[in-house]
Amino acid sequence: MRLYRIARAKFATDLSGEGSRRYGGRWTPPGYPAIYTSEHPARAAWENAVHFGLQEPVAPLDFRLIELVVPVEASANILDVPSMPHDPESVGLDWLENRANDLLMMQAPSAVIPVSWNIIINPRHPNAGQITATDYGAFVFDVRLPFTKDQST
Repeated sequence: MRLYRIARAKFATDLSGEGSRRYGGRWTPPGYPAIYTSEHPARAAWENAVHFGLQEPVAPLDFRLIELVVPVEASANILDVPSMPHDPESVGLDWLENRANDLLMMQAPSAVIPVSWNIIINPRHPNAGQITATDYGAFVFDVRLPFTKDQST
């Protein structure tokens, strides 16, 4: 299974889930490490732009495209969430607290593009060490996109 994320250069190949542990996310509360990924680089770009915003001074060179490869045997351990629940964070919390040792990943609907999926990885799962990350280099957001303009003016 190939998954993608776009991250700031200094966190590009970090698979600890530390950012999510510190700040939480739609599917995970603070205090729980998780790695948010997408099935395609384009969706990873949209998720990044919507959740973090981009300003022209940082967009050109500070973002990296990362491909994660999950071995077939490890990718079978996945919790499928078929539709957006009323409280996504409670679903993620239940997964991490009660099923984290048997389910490496959770497939959850994207709020940004509802007909597609986020794949969230539990970096504390015993098989998480089998995941490899490859940095494909700078990911440049097209300057014609409205969210790449300097928001400070």
